[in-house]
Amino acid sequence: MVARTVQQYARAGVAALHIEDQVQTKRCGHLLGKQVVSREEFLTRVRAAVLARDSIPGESDFVSSYFIVVNSAS
Repeated sequence: MVARTVQQYARAGVAALHIEDQVQTKRCGHLLGKQVVSREEFLTRVRAAVLARDSIPGESDFVSSYFIVVNSAS
């Protein structure tokens, strides 16, 4: 799902996107009871996004990978 989203957004001209760290169904960040995915799952999502970005043919304006893991789920 992440890879497809990255490719479709890049084709549409979007320069960046947010990769969600919450489980489905997510809750608003200021509400109680939210749950985040494991660190491994989040890194899998980031890696999928990077691979998808790198597979875009030609010169892409899609931004480079930059993220900060602030909270550890495990």
